[in-house]
Amino acid sequence: LRTLAGPSGVALIAVDAAAENIIVVAPGANGRLDGLDDADRAAIAGADVLVCQLEVPLPTVVEAATAARAGGTTVVLNAAPARALPAELLSQVDVLVVNEGEAAAIAGHARPAESLLGVVPRVVMTLGANGAAYADRDGLRLTVPAPKVDAVDTTAAGDAFTGALAVAWAEGRPVAEALQWACGAGAACARTHGASTALPTRAEIQELYDTTYGTPV
Repeated sequence: LRTLAGPSGVALIAVDAAAENIIVVAPGANGRLDGLDDADRAAIAGADVLVCQLEVPLPTVVEAATAARAGGTTVVLNAAPARALPAELLSQVDVLVVNEGEAAAIAGHARPAESLLGVVPRVVMTLGANGAAYADRDGLRLTVPAPKVDAVDTTAAGDAFTGALAVAWAEGRPVAEALQWACGAGAACARTHGASTALPTRAEIQELYDTTYGTPV
């Protein structure tokens, strides 16, 4: 945690009648997260999973991912907002989480899955109300449906998905179960207006998970 002079980051979010959103971000302090210190590196090395995204300066994301790799910490990258990414970063990523637009931005063409597995070992593609798909270099391919909910606002659903996926991964859950847990989190989030205020609790995710997929053995 760092305190800087100046404004915090601000996101202005418009949501349409179909619960889809468009977000305009003024980075503020987020854009000034430059570099890591020793305490940051120690925290990363002591973690099971490091989750990164692209709303802070890209060199800092690269530095964090590099520190994670050096410390044996799994790196989950949610590549949003969409942009082309340097090989220096992708080479450190264990699990890449993208939607279809973000995948195309990284791969540079309309058939991203094969190309993405050329640069990262595992890819999770979020498919909105259709759930999520998984592919890895070992040949595993999975598609998991999302729970059926009355969505009112998809803002932060991707964040909920990625956070829950990281938790499930750190807990050592099987891939299919981790994807289901993440889809449950995203769906639970979409039932409520807002962003951070809509993020579900573990109990809320578990309830929707059990209803949709059944309690794991």
